[in-house]
This record gives sequence, structure tokens and C-alpha cells, in this order.
Amino acid sequence: MSIRNRLLSATTRVALLLCACSMVFAQAPLIQNRVTAPIENSKTIKIRQTVSPLVAKSADKGRLAGDRNLGQMLLMLSPTKEQNTALEAVIKAEHTPGSAKYHHWLKASEIATKYGVSEPDTTAVRGWLASQGFEVKHVANSRRFVVFSGTVAQVEAAFHTQMHQYELSGNSFIANSQEVQIPAALAPVVRGVVRLTSTPKNNNVKIVGKAAFDKEKGQITFTNGEHAITPADFATIYNLNPLYQAGINGAGQSIAIVARSDIYSRDVFDFMSIFGVSFGGFYYTINGDDPGYVSGSDVEATLDLTWAAAIAPGATPNIVISQSNFADGVDISAAFIVDNNLAPVMSTSFSSCEQQMGPVGTEFYYSLWAQAAAEGITAVVSSDDSGGAGCDLPGSGTFAQNGLAVNALASTPFNVAVGGTQFDDTADPSKYWSSTNDSTTKASVLSYIPEKAWNESSIDSGNVSLWAGGGGVSTLWTKPEWQIGTGVPADGMRDLPDVSLTAAGHDGYVLCFGGSCESGGIYTVGGTSASAPAFAAIMALVNQQTGSPQGNPNYVIYQLAAQHPEFFHDTTVGDNKVPDMNGEFTVGYSTGVGYDLATGLGSFDANSLVTNWNNVTFSGTNTTLSGPAGGLTFVHGAGVPVTASVSAASGSKLPTGNVAFFTDNPLGLATPFGVGAAALDNTGDATTSLAAIPGGTHSLTARYGGDATFTASTSNAVTVTVTPEPSNTYFVAGVGGSTVTSAEAKYGDPLVMAVLVQGNSLVGHPTGSVSLSEGSTDLGTRYLNYGEHEDAEQGSSSVFGVIGFPVGVHQLTASYTGDPSFNPSTSTNFQLTIVKSDSTISSLQFQGSALSGAPLPVFGQVSLASGTLMPISGSVTFTAASDKTTVNLGSLTIDATSGTFAGRVSFPSAGSWVLTAVYGGDSNVTGTQTQTRVAVDSSEATTMSLSSNAPSVPAGGSVTFTAQVSSPVVLRLPTGTVTFMDGTASLGTATLDGYGIGKFTTTSLTGGSHSITANYGGDAIFRATSASVSQSISDFAVQPTTAAVSIKVGQSGTALIALTPQGGFNQAVTFSCSGLPSGASCTFAPATLTPTGTDVATDTMTIATSGSGAAAHRAENRRMNWLASSGFGLAGVLLLVPICNRKRRARLVVLAGLMLMLGLWGCGGSSSSSPKPPPPNPMVGTYSVTVTATSGTGSAHAADLSVTITQ
Repeated sequence: MSIRNRLLSATTRVALLLCACSMVFAQAPLIQNRVTAPIENSKTIKIRQTVSPLVAKSADKGRLAGDRNLGQMLLMLSPTKEQNTALEAVIKAEHTPGSAKYHHWLKASEIATKYGVSEPDTTAVRGWLASQGFEVKHVANSRRFVVFSGTVAQVEAAFHTQMHQYELSGNSFIANSQEVQIPAALAPVVRGVVRLTSTPKNNNVKIVGKAAFDKEKGQITFTNGEHAITPADFATIYNLNPLYQAGINGAGQSIAIVARSDIYSRDVFDFMSIFGVSFGGFYYTINGDDPGYVSGSDVEATLDLTWAAAIAPGATPNIVISQSNFADGVDISAAFIVDNNLAPVMSTSFSSCEQQMGPVGTEFYYSLWAQAAAEGITAVVSSDDSGGAGCDLPGSGTFAQNGLAVNALASTPFNVAVGGTQFDDTADPSKYWSSTNDSTTKASVLSYIPEKAWNESSIDSGNVSLWAGGGGVSTLWTKPEWQIGTGVPADGMRDLPDVSLTAAGHDGYVLCFGGSCESGGIYTVGGTSASAPAFAAIMALVNQQTGSPQGNPNYVIYQLAAQHPEFFHDTTVGDNKVPDMNGEFTVGYSTGVGYDLATGLGSFDANSLVTNWNNVTFSGTNTTLSGPAGGLTFVHGAGVPVTASVSAASGSKLPTGNVAFFTDNPLGLATPFGVGAAALDNTGDATTSLAAIPGGTHSLTARYGGDATFTASTSNAVTVTVTPEPSNTYFVAGVGGSTVTSAEAKYGDPLVMAVLVQGNSLVGHPTGSVSLSEGSTDLGTRYLNYGEHEDAEQGSSSVFGVIGFPVGVHQLTASYTGDPSFNPSTSTNFQLTIVKSDSTISSLQFQGSALSGAPLPVFGQVSLASGTLMPISGSVTFTAASDKTTVNLGSLTIDATSGTFAGRVSFPSAGSWVLTAVYGGDSNVTGTQTQTRVAVDSSEATTMSLSSNAPSVPAGGSVTFTAQVSSPVVLRLPTGTVTFMDGTASLGTATLDGYGIGKFTTTSLTGGSHSITANYGGDAIFRATSASVSQSISDFAVQPTTAAVSIKVGQSGTALIALTPQGGFNQAVTFSCSGLPSGASCTFAPATLTPTGTDVATDTMTIATSGSGAAAHRAENRRMNWLASSGFGLAGVLLLVPICNRKRRARLVVLAGLMLMLGLWGCGGSSSSSPKPPPPNPMVGTYSVTVTATSGTGSAHAADLSVTITQ
């Protein structure tokens, strides 16, 4: 797992990497190994309710690709029931003053050694995951879950399911389509995958508006007269200022924020600067892959971090951000915080209702928050923003459809659920608000403002919403022993919220978001997403004040409310009821004295709460329980007589208050199951008859909840046996409504069938499922919801959304399966009468223009007048009427599934026609008709598109021109020929094919740009048209820059050769020449010439010659003259030399004779004393030289050059 963590400081604002430290713990005591058989993928067990209930309501868009990466996922491990019971006993001891374990918090490693899965079993699970191709990212330090990742194919193979894409109300998500299976050998230690669906948990935040902020004047202005809460306003309303003045501001504390989106850090610093908050910075932890900015979740993350830091400015928040790829980043971040004990307080502002989260997901949070409480972590969770309708989105624009429900993340016994209130200031705003802002803090509130339950739900047309504080009764977890006090329902189940703070959009919280405050804009937001981090910050103040983490603070909060109700602002005005399917505000609860299911214990005076936290008195008590004699059995609901006696551990004063009675949990969970309560009399006894004890043999205990003086205590156990009572199943008019036996509806109208199951005694909540049927046809099964409407009698309900009954009378029955407390039962027949619905022809459209005698495509849809898409059968008949005649154009059959029809009609002649489409109805819908006027033409204009297969081709290359002639007439095409022109020159013709296309191919286009035109001459129906296209032919021309060159024999000469590109020609060209005489040659520089495509390029041609000319002849004459003169001179000199010796004289005469002969030979070289004329050279003459330029594509062009060679 990749962890990136940095501290953002207000002074430095730099990123500091945190070190990842590995910790080594002492070897743990042995835990029972429960993986004892070989792990075989062929031997599996199915885990129930692991398919999201949203799948059945959604459109299946197909199976996912096997190589898709699903990112990080959580596999929940399963300690034994005995381990969970033991851990919960430790949690209780950690929160009980006087206990040896009081505030001795466990480490995650200690939880692993005693309350986690054994190390060998964990190794087996890890090995199995690896064998399936998964990457195991992390095994929890507590050994209670595993983080892993993999692909779709790996998930499908390992868990024997299929992953599909679904769509619901325009939103796409992925989910498994079949129940998850795991190897049977791992079943003792693996609970399942926490979630295999990408449907995200809801952000409990609402952007209310935006106000202008004047930086110079320091004023915030609302155009609608509203107010907003600044941190200083919050401190005034809830009395935090005395704490700040005493130095209690969260110094030395840390608050972890659960997030799944990045934030723009500048927003936080801008906020603190604008509102005068002294702020030390925050940690920013990216857990794994960075998700980036996620719409909606980025607002949530910014709000939670900003307001946690603003209320506890001395604390250091740590926002943990995890990517939501497949598993929700909320789950990953929360697990990381708890398992690493990152902070003693954490805030989670997300929700998912118990009914939709699935058993593995709900048990995961039960286990995770239990671990948090054992480690001393205060887990603060927002209660939700949909009033009592926790399974419905507050801003979806629809009424509540899913009955009562609560947030599964907030409903465990180990967390604090924070709800919402609303300031009741509208009667006299000036009593509570100043008209100006404080220049430093921007505060404008004057004092505490009375509060009522937050409820801004609406049935206004176009603005239907469910915005209200979440609250209600858990359907999963029994009432914790600490949840006592005035107003707490004796329902045996966990109730929420615990406390509330302002959450309304009215007087919302200010927020800088998306850089808004840099440009003078401040957002206002509402929701329990704001109240949750605010309460988390107050808990950081409690930790600083007391010097210790508090774990689950509800142990103190409820006791403090009982002993000092004056510390709390009891909310007795309003409710959190939101509109049901009938538009009536029924789904929720009213406020009341003390605790209520709309606001919990209400809000509080923070100074009193924090400073008196350790002043709660806990005087010990003893509780004993006496019950019926052994062997007796009682029918459920009849009552089991018991007496609980409570006495002081010391002294004679008698405890007061209530005693709650519990049995072991019938669902097999460790949490005890509440079965009733009774008040102590003046002797310290509580005698009652417990009618709500569930069926079966159970261990019954009594729990005294304490009062303002005495602490709680638990009695001895008494064994009781209860048999099931008869049950009754009824159809009712909505959840909490009266019984009904019949109803009438139109075909296709959505029907909500509510079923109520009650025992004869009207005590308790039946569990299990109800099936709806018509005769032998099963119409579906729903689980009972026993967190019911406050005005309903005891019982459990299910809501069936049904649609599609055909016209007629239908006899429906509902059958309950029974449970240990209630026998099965079947309702009497419910008579549902379905009558015909009105129909309408919608979306009647034509494709193309209408032409006489030509088929005209027509299509449309027949649907219910209500807009509901239902199966409709039959046909639509068309007639056309002109001012002269009426003709029948035929009928088109309706597709029964979609109600659509499609086909062709043909008008006999041109003119204006009134087309009538008549649907005659079927057995479920009445008939209808519609009319439209159609203009029919006798001929039709055409258009043409002309294209070339290659915009530019080399000279001589093949180019094909394609002309397509079309018209608005769909089912008839133009015919005839198309003529192709190059300017005014005709290139050729082509005949249109069956698609209106004509093609012409040519290789004759010369180099350069051409404007090609195609002309269509029309036919009997379609009119003429034409189109043009530009065509470039890539070529070049070559030409010497001078016409002639003169060269003397033996010398060389040059000429410039110009190359002119055509049509963008830019290829390399080489040159050669021909026509020169022997002894003459040509060269070119450069050897290869490449033009730019537009500019003329030149190359230098050099002509060289070899051989003798006139100059050589003159030199020869000079040489012969020199020989003659030299010979004669030497001979004369020798003859004049005086020689006496005869032999020597003879020799000189001979030598002189030779010299004389040399002179004579020199003279013989010339016929006279003048030079000889040179002889004629065969090279001399004028030549026509051809210069040839050749491109790489083979194109060649030549030009002639006159070359004269002289002597």
C-alpha cells in the first residue's frame, strides 16, 4: 500500500513526508486455528445478501471486461462469537470508571493476539488470495480484515460471480450479479468481501448558496437576507469562548478526517485568514492511489477538514484520502485510520442505509468501530440528511420510496451519531444577528439561538427534496446499555442520533471552496456533514481538558444528560418527517422532551460539557433479577413476570430511574437484545411482565442504567423459554397506515404495496421475509423492516413496488414465513382492480423529405398518457387527406416491448396532405390519434459532394474523383450521369450507381493546381447540381537560364539550370546531359537538387573539353625557330675555333656539320619565316545539348542548351 503524507503549515505550507515505520510486537498468545480442511475452489458456500438491492431495480448494460482493474477491496475476516463477546466486555471495562481497565486502551496488535483471526489462518487466507492472482496490499494490524486488489476476471473466478455494468436513474455503476461464494474451508474465518459494487456512499453535505465577500470592508453580504455561521459565530452560539480563553483549543490533539477526494489546500488557508482563525496546519495523507478531485466528495473533504480545524484550531487534523475505484474510498480511509490508530478522534460524514449496505458491509463497520472504541478512538459519524428515510437520497427530486431507515455507518453501539438542528430565528432575526460583521472574525451572531429539528424537506413542484436531520431505529443492532435517559424509546434497538448541532441550509456554514475566496465569493453549506466534524473538534477539546482519549463518549454523554440536563439544549420543536409517496410528511419522527429520534439529546453548551466531563458521579450499584420457575414456557407476547432489585453498593440511599431487560441476541450477534424496561419503585424494585422476549430459550439479564448519582450495573442471568405466537399479515395504506382490502389503479401506474406483519399481542417486531403472489405466480419477496413509523403499532412492514398488472381484477396475497417469535401467516385476498389507461402517440417523425410516389420513412411511439413505458400491442393506421381526396396509406405494427413503430408511407401526388395516425388501443389501453400536415413535392433538389482519393499525386499518377449525389428523399436515389471537368476541358463522365455515386479515374492531369468540377444534369425527379474540388498534381519544369554557351577547346564553361516546382513538388532531382562531342563532358553541382515546393531552384552545369588548339601550334613554331638559330650559331662558332691537331680539327668539322643539320631541321619546321596555321580540331563546332532532370518517382523533363566549341 502506497502512503504519501505531508504536513501543510500555515507558515511554510510545504510538504513533509512521514516515515512509514514497521513495528514489531511480542509474539501473541495462541488463538484457535479454524482453517483445518484443504482450500478447494470447487467446494464453496454462498454468502447471502451480497447482491446489491439496486441491481434488481437497474438496467443491465452487460458484463465487464475481464482485464478491468477493480482497485483496492476489503475482505472481512471473522473472529469467533466468543472473541467478539470478550472484546465487547473489554470495551465496556475500558469505559467504566473504577475498572482496572478503565481508559487502558488496546493497540491494534493486542486486538490481533486476542480478538483477531489466528496468524496461521490469516496466512491461509492471504495465500488463497495470492493463488487467485490477487495482490494482497495489507493485512490489518488487528487481523480483522485484508486489503487486496485485482481484476474483474480474478474476482469472478475467485468468488464465483459475474461483474456487470448497470444503470439506474441515469447513473451507471458496476456490481456483482450473483451471490458471492467462498471456499468452504475459509468460511469459519472469512465473512466476505465488504462490497462488490461501485455505488458510492452518500456525501451528507448540501451547498446552499454563495455570498459576496468585500475584502476591504471585511463584510459578507447575502442578497436574500440570510445569515451564515462563521467559526466565531459557532463559538458564541455553543459557548466555546470560555474554553478558548482558558487555553482549551485542541492543542496537542489530532483529528482524522475520512475522505475520498483531494482538496485545494489554499481554500483552507484562505478560510482561516478571512475568519481570523489562528491555525497551525494539517496533515495530508494519500492512502494508495491519488483519486484527484472527485466532484461532490471534494466539497465534503474541504468542509470536514476546514470546520474540524476551525473549531479546534490548536489541534492538527489529518485528512486521509483513498481512491474510490471499486471499493468505496470511505471504507479504505476509515480502515486505515482505525487500524493505524492515526488519531484519538475521527470524523466520517458519509452514509449508506442498513437495508442497502448488505450484511457484510454493516458487520464490517460494527467490527471497525468496535476496534476504534477499544483503541480509545472516538468515531464521530453524521446521521444522514434524509430525515427518517435513510435509503432515499435527499436531493434526488423524488418523494421517499423506501420507508424508514437509518445510516448503517452511524448505527453501531460504538460510534457517536451526530444529527442536525435548525436555528429558530425567523420570527425576529435582529434579536440574534447583527447587521454587520466583526472586522477580524466576521462574526455577526449576538447570542445563543433557540433550535428546532432540522427539516428543510419540500413537496414544492420542481423542488421536491428530503433535506432533514437523519434519525430513527436501527434494524440491526440492539440498544446499547449506555443509551438510557428520559425519552429514550423502550424499543430494544439502537436509536440515533445521539446529539445534534446546527446543520440547516438556513444559517449555513461558511466555506471557501474551489478558490472561491480568492475571488471574493464565499459558499454556504449545510448538512450533518458540517455538524459531525464540528462535534469531532469539540471532542478534541474534551481530550485536551481531560488529558486522555475518550473512546466511545456516549458512556459519559448520556450519563451527563441524565445528571445535568441543564447542559443540553433540549429540542422540543419540529420533526424530521419527510414526504412519502403520497406527498405527506410522514417518514420520520417528532421531537419530544429529553431524547427523541429527530435530534437525540439535542445540542449542548460546549463549555459546560467539556469542563464537567470528568465531574459525572458514578456511585456503584448492585442489581439482582428474579424470574419464573425453571421449566415454564411462555407464549410470545403473553409476558414473562420478572422483578429486578437495585441497591446502592454502599449507603442506604435508593437508586432511581429505569431498569432495562436484555436477552442474548436472537440474530447470533454479541450485542444483547433489549426486551423491555421498567421504572424502579420506592423500594428499589422494578416488577414487570416482559412480553417482548423473543422466541426460543434465552438468558435474561437486567441492566440498571444509572441516575444522577448512581452508576449502571447488570444483574445475574435467568433462563426463560418462549414459544411463537400467531401472526397476522395485512395489506396497509403505506408504512404506518391503516389496513386496506382493495385498491383501483390504471394500467401502468406504479403501485406501492405495503404489507404489515403483527403478532396477536401487538408486541415485538416480526423478522424474516414476506412474499407477494397472485395465485401461483410469485410477485417477489421483501425482507421486513422493523424500524417502523413512530405512530404504527408494533409490527414490521415491507414495501413492494409493483407495476405491470394487466387490466382486470387481481387477487393478491401476502405470505409471511415466520420466525422463532411469530408463526407464519397469510393475508386475506387483496383485490386490485386495474382499469385501462389513456394512450398517446408521441414522437411521430419522418425521415427526409416527402416526394410523390417515393416511400417516406415514418416512426414514432405509443405510450401511456402518464408517460410510463409499458407493453402496448396493436398497430397504427395511416390515412392522408388532401383538398381533393383521402387515401389509406397502410398500417404499422407496434413493438410490444417498447411501443415503437417504424415503416414507410407513400403519398400518391404532390401537394399539401394531412396525415392522420390512428392507434385503436388494446386490452390495456384506450385508442388515440394524432395529425400532422405534410408538404409533398413532385421533384427534389439535390446536393453533391465531390472528393479526390488523394489531394496531391505526382504527375502521371492515378487520381480518382468520387461524386455523390444526394437529396432529402431517403428511399429513392438520383440516377443519370456526372460529367467531370478540368476548368473548361471535359475529362469524362461516370454513371451514378445504386448509391448515387459516380467515380472517374484519370492519369492525364498535368503538373500544377486544377479545379475539378462535377456536373450532375438531373433526372425525371431530381434536379441538377454540381460541386468542385481542388486537385494538385506534383511535377516540375527544367530550363537553362541562358540559351547558349561558348567554350574554347581545352577549356570549360558553365550554365545555370533552373528547376521550377509545380503542384508543391519537393522531391530530389538528379541531372544528366547528352549531345556533347567526344572529349567533352558535363557535371552538375549540387549532384542532387531538392526544391522547396514553391521557389525556383537552380543547379550549376559545368562543360569541360580536352585536346590542342591555336596556342599549342604557336608554341611549336617558336620551338622550331629556336632549334634553327641555335644550330647555325653553334656550327659557326666551331668552325672559327683554331685547331692545330688534324684529328681534332676533323672532329670539330663533323660536330659543326651536325649543328648545321640541326639548324636546317629547325628551319624545315616552317615553310617560310612566318608561323604555320593550326590544323582543324574535330571537337570544334556548335552542338544542341539536352539537359535531363529526373525525380525519384521516375518523372523526367528535358531542355536544350546550345554549346559552341571554338579552336
